[in-house]
Amino acid sequence: MEYFRPATRPANAGAVPTAAPEGTVLRDAEAGDVPFLRALFGSARPDAQVLASWPAQQRELFLDDQFRFQSMHYRRVYEHADFLIVEREGKPVGRLILDRRPDDWRIVDISLLPQSRGRGLGTALLRAVQREAVSAGAKTVSLSVENANPARALYARLGFVEGEDGGTHLAMAWPAVS
Repeated sequence: MEYFRPATRPANAGAVPTAAPEGTVLRDAEAGDVPFLRALFGSARPDAQVLASWPAQQRELFLDDQFRFQSMHYRRVYEHADFLIVEREGKPVGRLILDRRPDDWRIVDISLLPQSRGRGLGTALLRAVQREAVSAGAKTVSLSVENANPARALYARLGFVEGEDGGTHLAMAWPAVS
């Protein structure tokens, strides 16, 4: 199973976003990042407490499958998106999947390791995406967030407006104004 292939950005998408916060590097995800991404996936699950009660082997097989399915889905639906690794001090601490279309920049996924959360890095990354979207002439930056995800408050604080409630997930969009 191929999780990553060379970036296939459309001509109008530009390069990897460059406005990363100071001390942070964004780079294309590579096949060698799969173990990190799998661990990150497991650390960001809202059902972690439930899964912790499962036998270790069953839990790991389940998470492996879920990670594989999510990766396949993202690659199929967002084939031109940037699949980026967020690095601090040369070490991966998160990922950002960004689908930059002319009118709407879609944050498909933004995840940080638990020890990197709550320190302003997510805020800085989102603000960088917002600035670049404005510079590129996009009309919105959009995302979908689980209703119970604490990041929902962060998105609202950064000006994302609630849209359609899909039951488990809420659509949010930030109107890019230059």
